[in-house]
Parts: sequence; C-alpha cells; structure tokens
Amino acid sequence: MNGDSRETGKLTPDGRPDPSVFSTGTNRQGIRVGTAIALMARTQGSGDNAQVRYRDFWGVTKRNDLLRSLESGDSEGDYSKVEPSPQNRYLFRPTEVSSEYLSWPPLPELAETSPTLGILENRRDALLGIDREALRARIRLYFDPNADLNALRKLAPGLTEDAARFDAKRTRARVITESQFDDQSIRRVLVRPMDYRWCYYTPIRPLWNEPRPEYVKQCWPGNSAIVTRRAAVATPEGMPVYFTSVLGLQHAMHTDAY
Repeated sequence: MNGDSRETGKLTPDGRPDPSVFSTGTNRQGIRVGTAIALMARTQGSGDNAQVRYRDFWGVTKRNDLLRSLESGDSEGDYSKVEPSPQNRYLFRPTEVSSEYLSWPPLPELAETSPTLGILENRRDALLGIDREALRARIRLYFDPNADLNALRKLAPGLTEDAARFDAKRTRARVITESQFDDQSIRRVLVRPMDYRWCYYTPIRPLWNEPRPEYVKQCWPGNSAIVTRRAAVATPEGMPVYFTSVLGLQHAMHTDAY
C-alpha cells in the first residue's frame, strides 16, 4: 500500500502524491510508515511448490483501488510473481540485485566478533557529558551514600526518577553496595559520528538500560570497531558506516548502530 514517508517520501514513482492509506478528510497525514497487507498459508508438503505474488497500490485513490480489486475477475493477473532467493536477499517484492553486490563480503566477515548493538543509557544523558569534570562530580555525588537522592534531582533527574525496568532508589542502593566510584570508569563514548563525549560506564544493571558487557569487553585499548546499521532507513540515509576505537552508543547513527 506504500505511503512511506521515509522510503518513498510519500510520492509515487512518477512524483505524484502518495499519502498513507489511512489518510482521511479529517486526518490527512495518516501514518508515516508504509503499509503492507499479506496473506500467507503454509500447508504440509508445500515445499518447492510455494509461490509469492506481489502487487502495488499507489496514489491518492489507493483505498478505492483496493476495494475495486476485490471485484476483479482476474485476481492472479494483477500480481507479479516473485521468487525469493539468496541472490535477491529473499525479498517478497520484485527487485533487481547486481552481481557486484553479492561479490562483496558481508561486514561481519571482516570482524573478529559477531555484530552487537552499542550500549543504551535511557537515563536522560545523566551518565553522559561533554565536560569530563562535570560528569565526574555528578557521578561522585551519586555514589556518595551520605548524599540524599533528592539532592540529585536537579543535577541528574534521569537517575532519580523511576522508569520502565528502572527503580531509581533500588538501583542506587545496589550500585553503592556492589561497587564504588572509579575514575577509570569515565570513558570516551561515540554519541554520533564525529561527536565524542564522556560517559560513566558500569555493567551493573539497570543503571545503564543495556550495558552489554560482552560488547564492552571488546573495547580494549588498541582495538577498533566498524559501526554500521542493518539497513538504510531514509533518503538520504546519512552516515552509512563509521570506524571507532571507543565505546559506542546504540543510537550512534540515524537508527540502531551495530
């Protein structure tokens, strides 16, 4: 049903408007994400006899076009046959992939370890900072058992307010019990391409929403990582690949960074 604001810009292939199928007279925007309708059936012994058929609806009349298609006497003739395979990346819509594309090695083959997402804070940047000393002072106060949690509210609200899977009071008690402030835990971190800041890292959950200790083990001095994402998500897509020797955030790119 198309209507994708990111992939197509809500335009048909010939440049005409292509709104969401959910657009109405009172809600012209509809939704931003493109929509697909699929009916799939798996029967015993289907195997190599399975078929994939595909069709597009474009433009401002797609809702009516879809309804009229139900009355078509040649429903199969309205579809294109698709043959998902390794060569076309098992896509369920017609596409062409050049042989040159398949001649390049996948990025995981260039790395010693399997891809993993970067670390995820979700503490309103309380564990991040441009100024190392300001971050240091904030975290030292967090680790001080004599400092009341209320004293941190203005300084680091992300560490004092409960959130999903995060009990602020219980988390702080656990962190103070199981560890102590360590200057070596203040580390450089990739926030965005060419945007390096400081972070205070600890694997103790759930201070970091996703500390990913197995990934962090690979971030030793002298080691480096390719940073990329699984698929393009916009046009233009922005930075598709980066290279770093420090910790990386999960959202270091336009979308999830691996």
